[in-house]
Amino acid sequence: MRFFDPDRWGNRVSPNQPKRVARGALFVMTLDGKVYADKSGRATDIALADGAREVTAAGRIVVSQGRILEITNESPTYHPSVAQMLRCVEHFAGKGTDLKGDGGGVVVIVYAVIDENGLGKGGTRYRVANSAGGVQLVLETPLSGSALRDALLNAAQRGDERELETLCRANHDRVLEEFKTWLRTSEPLRAPEAINRYGQGLAAVAEWFERDGSPQLRAALEGERRDDPISRWSDALRESDVLKGKGRFEDAIAVLQKLAGEMSKYQGTAVERFLPMVHGSLGECFFHLGQLDRASEITRVALDGCLSGGDMEGVIVYTGNLAEICGKGGDEAQQRYWLILSTNAMIQAGQKERATGVRRLHGVEPFEGLISSGPMPAA
Repeated sequence: MRFFDPDRWGNRVSPNQPKRVARGALFVMTLDGKVYADKSGRATDIALADGAREVTAAGRIVVSQGRILEITNESPTYHPSVAQMLRCVEHFAGKGTDLKGDGGGVVVIVYAVIDENGLGKGGTRYRVANSAGGVQLVLETPLSGSALRDALLNAAQRGDERELETLCRANHDRVLEEFKTWLRTSEPLRAPEAINRYGQGLAAVAEWFERDGSPQLRAALEGERRDDPISRWSDALRESDVLKGKGRFEDAIAVLQKLAGEMSKYQGTAVERFLPMVHGSLGECFFHLGQLDRASEITRVALDGCLSGGDMEGVIVYTGNLAEICGKGGDEAQQRYWLILSTNAMIQAGQKERATGVRRLHGVEPFEGLISSGPMPAA
């Protein structure tokens, strides 16, 4: 059992405050100003045992380091309205409680539906703000489709289950409506790791909804993966990365060559984005096997693809790889040529410190500014 006195929640940590847990602590605020909270879910029982008879507000509260971050109306018994949640906030303000939250004001979520387990759906988010007339609840601007998707994926990637659940519940219907549009992103996801993180984030969202009784997102995700060639390509790239990490370069080459053959049947921006990665990865494998001529040839193909598609980071990577291939082959003139191209691209991409570091490492002068590379030296 825990009892919380709001007077002690001002601007300092109270030993009686709840720890920040996945869903916060249940709380009940009575008309006489007492706040009862308990992580076991017995806040109402505790309040009644203490003689409370009338309630101002109830729900869940998240407190961290002496500061309230979030309050919701997730109480299946009372289900407070927006007006009641405002009175709750006014009470805290009157006691001098810090209501800055994360800096933008305490988040107050009022759910339209609360199930028998005390979990809400279809929430409207407000922020506590000060005005001449006192505190008020200001409607938080809803996240746009891509912003909502990114917020969900970022929470999943951080492993922040509380934030993921909060976003899913507050935007329950919108996620159900928009999830399929997120399965095929138009934004470039160049690296296999980025593709992997994106897929894992979507899977985490689908898993949450499946646990919540909405399995359709999982079905959509699995169906998309069966039908979408981009998903197959990203899986093959990840498989080749695993094989390379184990030193199984010949096996990785087999996977990548098969992948390149399949991609040759398609056209479009996805192929333009993926195919240079496949060729570049093949170049790495041939390099590690000591087949420098083949490594150079296929890496040049990867570079040409990046130049055609305007992928500046790809240009930086593959000119750098060509410099390394030439260096291993003992061709210092060509190594310098490719290093100049790589570091020039870094400078043009706004990565001046990175370019200076590479030049210093390899003794390419001047260390700063663009350098004329001249024609490529003969091999």
